Amino acid sequence: MVNNLDQPLPEEILNALETEDVLTEEFGYLSLHALSSVEAANCMKLRAKVKNKVMLILVDSGSSHSFVSADFVSQVGLSMQDVGTKKVKLANGQILLSDKMVPNMEWWCQGHTMSMDMRVL
Repeated sequence: MVNNLDQPLPEEILNALETEDVLTEEFGYLSLHALSSVEAANCMKLRAKVKNKVMLILVDSGSSHSFVSADFVSQVGLSMQDVGTKKVKLANGQILLSDKMVPNMEWWCQGHTMSMDMRVL
Protein backbone atom coordinates (compact mmCIF):
# COMPACT_ATOMS: atom_id res chain seq x y z
CA MET A 1 0.00 0.00 0.00
CA VAL A 2 1.26 3.48 -0.84
CA ASN A 3 0.12 6.91 0.27
CA ASN A 4 -0.70 9.84 -2.02
CA LEU A 5 3.01 10.64 -2.34
CA ASP A 6 3.67 7.13 -3.77
CA GLN A 7 5.74 6.28 -0.70
CA PRO A 8 5.40 2.88 1.00
CA LEU A 9 3.41 3.12 4.22
CA PRO A 10 5.10 1.97 7.44
CA GLU A 11 3.92 -1.31 8.98
CA GLU A 12 2.41 0.48 12.02
CA ILE A 13 0.15 2.60 9.80
CA LEU A 14 -0.93 -0.46 7.80
CA ASN A 15 -1.80 -2.24 11.07
CA ALA A 16 -3.80 0.78 12.28
CA LEU A 17 -5.73 0.90 8.99
CA GLU A 18 -6.48 -2.82 9.20
CA THR A 19 -7.74 -2.44 12.78
CA GLU A 20 -9.96 0.47 11.71
CA ASP A 21 -11.46 -1.65 8.91
CA VAL A 22 -12.27 -4.46 11.37
CA LEU A 23 -13.95 -2.03 13.79
CA THR A 24 -16.02 -0.53 10.96
CA GLU A 25 -17.34 -3.99 10.09
CA GLU A 26 -17.97 -4.93 13.73
CA PHE A 27 -19.68 -1.69 14.78
CA GLY A 28 -22.21 0.63 13.27
CA TYR A 29 -21.59 4.23 14.20
CA LEU A 30 -23.59 7.35 14.86
CA SER A 31 -21.92 10.65 14.07
CA LEU A 32 -21.35 13.43 16.56
CA HIS A 33 -23.83 15.59 14.59
CA ALA A 34 -26.58 12.99 14.96
CA LEU A 35 -25.81 12.55 18.65
CA SER A 36 -25.87 16.26 19.43
CA SER A 37 -28.41 17.39 16.78
CA VAL A 38 -25.95 20.08 15.69
CA GLU A 39 -26.09 21.23 12.08
CA ALA A 40 -22.83 21.15 10.16
CA ALA A 41 -21.63 21.58 6.59
CA ASN A 42 -21.88 17.85 5.82
CA CYS A 43 -25.41 17.32 7.19
CA MET A 44 -28.83 18.92 6.99
CA LYS A 45 -32.10 18.75 8.91
CA LEU A 46 -35.47 18.00 7.33
CA ARG A 47 -38.94 17.98 8.87
CA ALA A 48 -40.98 14.98 7.82
CA LYS A 49 -44.28 13.35 8.77
CA VAL A 50 -44.69 9.74 9.78
CA LYS A 51 -48.33 8.77 10.36
CA ASN A 52 -49.21 12.43 11.13
CA LYS A 53 -46.38 12.80 13.66
CA VAL A 54 -43.56 15.23 12.90
CA MET A 55 -40.10 13.71 12.77
CA LEU A 56 -36.82 15.56 12.43
CA ILE A 57 -34.53 13.79 9.96
CA LEU A 58 -30.82 14.44 9.99
CA VAL A 59 -29.26 13.69 6.60
CA ASP A 60 -25.72 12.90 7.64
CA SER A 61 -22.97 11.14 5.73
CA GLY A 62 -21.09 10.49 8.98
CA SER A 63 -23.30 7.67 10.27
CA SER A 64 -23.07 4.06 9.11
CA HIS A 65 -26.82 3.31 8.95
CA SER A 66 -30.17 5.04 9.02
CA PHE A 67 -31.40 5.08 12.61
CA VAL A 68 -34.72 5.90 14.25
CA SER A 69 -35.38 6.41 17.94
CA ALA A 70 -37.09 3.56 19.79
CA ASP A 71 -39.23 6.18 21.58
CA PHE A 72 -40.44 7.62 18.27
CA VAL A 73 -41.23 4.13 16.93
CA SER A 74 -43.34 3.45 20.04
CA GLN A 75 -45.15 6.82 19.88
CA VAL A 76 -46.10 6.33 16.24
CA GLY A 77 -46.88 2.63 16.59
CA LEU A 78 -44.62 1.36 13.82
CA SER A 79 -44.01 -2.36 13.33
CA MET A 80 -40.50 -3.59 14.04
CA GLN A 81 -38.79 -6.80 13.10
CA ASP A 82 -35.95 -8.57 14.85
CA VAL A 83 -32.61 -8.42 13.08
CA GLY A 84 -29.14 -9.49 14.12
CA THR A 85 -27.72 -7.50 17.01
CA LYS A 86 -25.40 -4.72 15.90
CA LYS A 87 -23.17 -2.71 18.22
CA VAL A 88 -23.42 1.00 17.49
CA LYS A 89 -20.60 3.19 18.68
CA LEU A 90 -21.60 6.76 19.47
CA ALA A 91 -19.27 9.70 18.91
CA ASN A 92 -18.80 10.01 22.70
CA GLY A 93 -17.52 6.41 22.86
CA GLN A 94 -20.70 4.92 24.32
CA ILE A 95 -21.84 1.65 22.74
CA LEU A 96 -25.53 0.85 22.23
CA LEU A 97 -27.10 -2.31 20.85
CA SER A 98 -29.52 -2.30 17.94
CA ASP A 99 -31.44 -5.53 17.37
CA LYS A 100 -34.61 -4.27 15.67
CA MET A 101 -35.44 -2.60 12.39
CA VAL A 102 -38.44 -0.82 10.89
CA PRO A 103 -38.54 -2.20 7.35
CA ASN A 104 -39.51 0.26 4.60
CA MET A 105 -40.34 3.03 7.06
CA GLU A 106 -42.32 5.62 5.08
CA TRP A 107 -42.23 9.34 5.65
CA TRP A 108 -43.58 12.35 3.81
CA CYS A 109 -41.41 15.40 3.20
CA GLN A 110 -42.05 18.39 0.93
CA GLY A 111 -44.61 16.63 -1.24
CA HIS A 112 -42.68 13.37 -1.60
CA THR A 113 -43.19 10.01 0.09
CA MET A 114 -39.97 8.13 0.78
CA SER A 115 -39.13 4.88 2.50
CA MET A 116 -36.06 3.24 3.91
CA ASP A 117 -35.13 0.45 6.30
CA MET A 118 -34.29 2.08 9.64
CA ARG A 119 -32.39 0.45 12.50
CA VAL A 120 -34.00 1.14 15.87
CA LEU A 121 -31.67 2.75 18.41
